[in-house]
Amino acid sequence: MDYMLASESVALKQLGFSNITDVLPGQAVLFKRGSPQSSNRFRRWSLIALTSLNTGVKLADNIIATLGEEAVKDIDVVIPIPETSNTAAAALAERLKKPYSMGFVKNRYVFRTFIMPTQSSRKQGVRRKLSTIDTEFKGKTVLLVDDSIVRGTTSREIVNMAREAGAKKVIFSSCSPAVLNPHVYGIDLATPNELIAHGRSNSEIAEHIGADEVIYQTLEDLAASCAELSPRDPKTQTFEVGVFSGCYVTSIPEGYFERLYEARNSGKKRKAVVASSGPVAQGSADSGPAAKTIKTNGLVARSRSEMQSPPGTGADIGIHNVAADPEN
Repeated sequence: MDYMLASESVALKQLGFSNITDVLPGQAVLFKRGSPQSSNRFRRWSLIALTSLNTGVKLADNIIATLGEEAVKDIDVVIPIPETSNTAAAALAERLKKPYSMGFVKNRYVFRTFIMPTQSSRKQGVRRKLSTIDTEFKGKTVLLVDDSIVRGTTSREIVNMAREAGAKKVIFSSCSPAVLNPHVYGIDLATPNELIAHGRSNSEIAEHIGADEVIYQTLEDLAASCAELSPRDPKTQTFEVGVFSGCYVTSIPEGYFERLYEARNSGKKRKAVVASSGPVAQGSADSGPAAKTIKTNGLVARSRSEMQSPPGTGADIGIHNVAADPEN
């Protein structure tokens, strides 16, 4: 393998890559078909190579400011939702001077639940993905740390599991700010009405997921923690934060969100994927194989034969690119 691109450096290191380079904002990596190959020249790229230690410290400070020193004293243990929040939770526990415990055990053969297409599949996925070590919860005030709260389905099921394990009080904290808007650059999140933080206060969110308290990282602290780790000047560094603020780095085609919402509400949303990493072929039982289409992010895509050919124009490339699609 000569080249590899990944969103996290750990994937590159596990496959033996060591010369890892970040793809900077505004850069593009192109692999041209038919170009001369060079088997002894390696370049590796990583989109994200950040640690979460300072994110955990900043979240701890926000927890102290929100709950107060006296309430923080009542916390018995800090428990991460494995594995994306492990590092931040460890730093948070150290900052609060509280025990850190892996109270949840992760089944590594279940993929991420927030991108599953239905509420029922996300709920079932949490139970399959995690199990509790009951002694770490029983009779304790637990501070749970997750990387984010999206729809709230996963969070609610996690809180239920903590209470079933015997927790007397559950405080749920998020390493990211409240997710209020759709993601338009590749992650199939939800429409605003499906996002739990949309139109709700923190206390209403806590009630919805069954927690005693919900505490978010602030957008300012998240941006600051990322800027501190940037190779560029932290004072001039900016980030794409559209899901939190609604301000995207690129313009959105007029009517795009309306078409996206209509596609979801008209029943075009993709079906649950149980054990597949590729697109799902969908069609009615009596339509026959020829009538089936590939559906991605709730939108009808081109046929498989068309997808195999290289794109001819820039309009053919992109996730959620519906502006030039006559079917939408």
